[in-house]
Amino acid sequence: AKTHMTTTTPNASSTVRQLNELQGHQDRVWSVAWAPNGNALASCSGDKTIRVWSVTAKHNSHDKDGGGSSASATAAATAAASETLLGFEVRCIAVLEGVHTRTVREVSWSPNGKMLASCSFDGTVAVWAYEDGEFECISTLEGHENEVKSVRFSASGQLLATSSRDKSVWVWELSAEMDFECLAVLHGHSQDVKRVVWHPIEDGYLLSASYDDSLKTWSEDEDDWACVQTVTGHESTVWDASFNSDGSRFVSGSDDCSVRVWAQKKQQKQSSSSSSSASEGVEATLSRYVGRIAKLRAVIVTDRDGNTLAQAADKGEEELKVDASFASTYSVLAEQASKLKIGENDMITSFYNNYIIVHVNYSPIIVTLLAAPDANVGLLHAAVPELKTRLSAVRTSVIQSGSN
Repeated sequence: AKTHMTTTTPNASSTVRQLNELQGHQDRVWSVAWAPNGNALASCSGDKTIRVWSVTAKHNSHDKDGGGSSASATAAATAAASETLLGFEVRCIAVLEGVHTRTVREVSWSPNGKMLASCSFDGTVAVWAYEDGEFECISTLEGHENEVKSVRFSASGQLLATSSRDKSVWVWELSAEMDFECLAVLHGHSQDVKRVVWHPIEDGYLLSASYDDSLKTWSEDEDDWACVQTVTGHESTVWDASFNSDGSRFVSGSDDCSVRVWAQKKQQKQSSSSSSSASEGVEATLSRYVGRIAKLRAVIVTDRDGNTLAQAADKGEEELKVDASFASTYSVLAEQASKLKIGENDMITSFYNNYIIVHVNYSPIIVTLLAAPDANVGLLHAAVPELKTRLSAVRTSVIQSGSN
């Protein structure tokens, strides 16, 4: 029989209890991760596999224990593949195997849920893409000299960080061709690096935890990455770390049996400032989009009054990002669309002053992409969802400033 435990938290209005177990792995399960939309989760194991589980609403509410022999046979046949969690059905939809040759240590979803990264004791990192109902390994990253212990996507999904027993942290960048290129190899820890964690808002800020009893913060300055600070205090291996939602604090857990909370002075200043300071970590990411998407010349983020909040332009075309006429065309186009009874428009594509312009209405901010006249409009449109994710902090700041 399975054990169901209930834990009561002081001063809490709810309790935590085990709903069920998911069976299938044949060895120790090292890591689990929910997909961003909550409709799937991934697990990885010492059995060299990753399992992806779907979580869907259970429409048949008449399932009961017991029944005849046929019901028992059906239950026995599906027990390893499906478990019911109070109105939801969790079902194994994919077993990802044949790539890693040793224990799979950690899994990480991209922010849009379309990619899953896994790292292994075999020294490699695999990136799996979900398309047409199937997962396919689209890239195997090699370079670490020993077991890879941690892998994480950044907030924008454009960067990937990995850490290893070889004492290094690697930063990888996703290209327009869906390949990953190494941006930096970070050295500084004197022992095994157990965990890497990205800042929840800034792509150019990374945290690592190590067997050397320390944590390190890393920051990108233009094209260079460097250690900003070595955080000491733990008396044994630091196994894990996690940022809070705005990145102003992080927590670490150690083999010394302690959990420690650390404050980030840099982020505390940002949290009390205006919407323009909330965009400080955004422009580096916008620059990556400009450099990655073929013939994209500039990205401008404004409020609805035309005030610039963040911007980036291709080298040699910096004047584009300060030309207010590009950003101001959205209101004119939206008005004309309304007169034509086209209705609400979240995205408008136009041709203006020898540029393709894609306006994205992410109310209360407007995101404007400027591209060469022969640019692939499909690629521009495809970049919009992740751009929205990356700009969510700026949008929230504008909303908050408007309510004050």
